[in-house]
Amino acid sequence: MSETELRIAAHEGSIEKVQELLSNPAIDINKGDEHGWTPLLLVCWKGDYEMVKFLINDPRIDVNFPMADGATPLYIACECGHVKIVKLLVNDPRVDVNKEKNGGFSPFEIACECGNLEVVKFLIKETRIDVQKGANGDFSPFFMTCQQNQLEVAKFLLTHERIDVNQVTRFGNSPIWIASYLGHINIVKWCLASGKEINTKTKLNRKEYLKYAEHFPGLKHYVDFFKTLNEDYLGIRDVLKMKQFHDLESLIFAYETDPIQTKSDLRKELGLSGLFIYFSFIYLFTYLFI
Repeated sequence: MSETELRIAAHEGSIEKVQELLSNPAIDINKGDEHGWTPLLLVCWKGDYEMVKFLINDPRIDVNFPMADGATPLYIACECGHVKIVKLLVNDPRVDVNKEKNGGFSPFEIACECGNLEVVKFLIKETRIDVQKGANGDFSPFFMTCQQNQLEVAKFLLTHERIDVNQVTRFGNSPIWIASYLGHINIVKWCLASGKEINTKTKLNRKEYLKYAEHFPGLKHYVDFFKTLNEDYLGIRDVLKMKQFHDLESLIFAYETDPIQTKSDLRKELGLSGLFIYFSFIYLFTYLFI
């Protein structure tokens, strides 16, 4: 009998076989394969609630034992959107609910980035969870929500008092800055139509961002664009002009010129009209009671 057999049995959902294997005191329940997949990590990824429940009841289990990249069982469950498993793990006092993956992404942040709304709704009620802390202490969960164009999550977070929708990165850009830069017009509209005061005057420190981004191949498209520019600080309307996003540029200009009228116009366009208070109530009711 071996740890490999244990991982296979757990992945196959055979509680009887797992129980038999764990009767051997020599078996290491926390041992992963060459990629770091432990039995608990595997079943959190698969979404096998009953097996997760069985494994975490073993006194030898380390509920926070991560993969090589730092992803914990809770992180995996949040990333995959397995809300029932997320609830089970968060309600276990042994679980570190803010333990980050390498690179600084927290369980809450990955749920936001992946658009797992039901997980986000549950996690935000847990006061132990830091809902503002972002990757590398920088890119907040709301920032990543806007960057990834996760509209339904963004709409929910915009109604919540725990979320600072204007939190900037160390480079000076904000959630609405990144949404505008990427052309996510619906995210921008919902931000501007929300009950929050949105700061559209944030500016990216281009030189500092380039120093950071050049170390990450996935950010090459940002690097290539910013290297073509001369300005040291880039406001939202600056980049919108350069990228020729004329509709977005006009919208931001209208909001800065007359925010009350622009909010009113957007609420009508989005079907909110005079019902925005009702809309917010529905989201908060869902957050509090469902």
